[in-house]
Amino acid sequence: MAKQLYYTVYDWMVQRLQGGAERDVYALLYSLAGGTGKTARVGVKYIAERTGYGERAIMIAIQRLTACGMVTKSRDNSIGCNVYVIAGAKNAGGRCKKCRWVSLYI
Repeated sequence: MAKQLYYTVYDWMVQRLQGGAERDVYALLYSLAGGTGKTARVGVKYIAERTGYGERAIMIAIQRLTACGMVTKSRDNSIGCNVYVIAGAKNAGGRCKKCRWVSLYI
């Protein structure tokens, strides 16, 4: 039997991110990385396949999450994929006008 692939949308993500691509992309990256302060190495196409959103929606969500400080994005050309460092809720203070993140740690 093949291993079932899934990602978890935690309650604190639901409370702090409105629904949509930003929350799902953040939840997937968080799950792939294994938590706050850790790294996920994955391409946009893979994120789109896993979340069900189009690649354009994924790129916009990543731009918004990066602008709010929820993730830091770089590129690893040696393996040909994006690298995302996951920030936690305490690292995104206040309300970000570029995405729908709302921190309760004001």
